[in-house]
Amino acid sequence: MRHGADLDSLDGRQQQQRFTCWHCGTELIWGNDFDMEDINDGEESDYDFYSTFTCPKCESYTEVFHKCQ
Repeated sequence: MRHGADLDSLDGRQQQQRFTCWHCGTELIWGNDFDMEDINDGEESDYDFYSTFTCPKCESYTEVFHKCQ
């Protein structure tokens, strides 16, 4: 499974990027990743997958889409 919030650091090690809630600033909890091929029934999309996040404080829900490269 891919993790949409992973970034390469300058020294080559993996570091996880932390996302904070737009409304209250609390660190979001990663929920899941979804492949766009599964969602779009094989139709082309500008995005290859998306990740879901929730806020444990205010219960906001966020989807982050990853653009195809």
